[in-house]
Amino acid sequence: ALVADWIAEDRKIIFLDIREVHELETGHIAGAWLMPMGDVPAGKDELPTGAELVVYCAAGARSYGVAHHLREHGFTAWSMVGGIGSWLAQGGEQVVPTGGGFHPAQRVRLTDIAAQRLSASTGPASIQEIQQGDEGPIYAVAVDRTRVEGLTAADLVELP
Repeated sequence: ALVADWIAEDRKIIFLDIREVHELETGHIAGAWLMPMGDVPAGKDELPTGAELVVYCAAGARSYGVAHHLREHGFTAWSMVGGIGSWLAQGGEQVVPTGGGFHPAQRVRLTDIAAQRLSASTGPASIQEIQQGDEGPIYAVAVDRTRVEGLTAADLVELP
């Protein structure tokens, strides 16, 4: 209920889903930053700043340790008790990825043309959300601590 209170207060929070890719494919909180737990130590410099991180996993055990790790490295981070299971049980909604050539949290980069069109970097990025659009899958990616939305497969290049 605390997270719901924070949302109602319009508190600036970003959900951080640290579940594994196969778990992310079952759904995640809309707008969540997706970063599997094993990627957090090396990837924490890619996380957004300027908001409190609400870290979640399936039931709350993994997120507790990750939130502690992030706090030790200067982030304001909290573990969501009960994880996404609790979120859904309390009426929270989730986004379920819909097909496409990429999967949640996959490492990609923007094509040069897309980066130029969006005034964004061609540096490493990761898939954050996949929704079905009229013409096919529409992607949101995280690049340079920022979320870029409205991308198509033609805007993205898979990284090894």
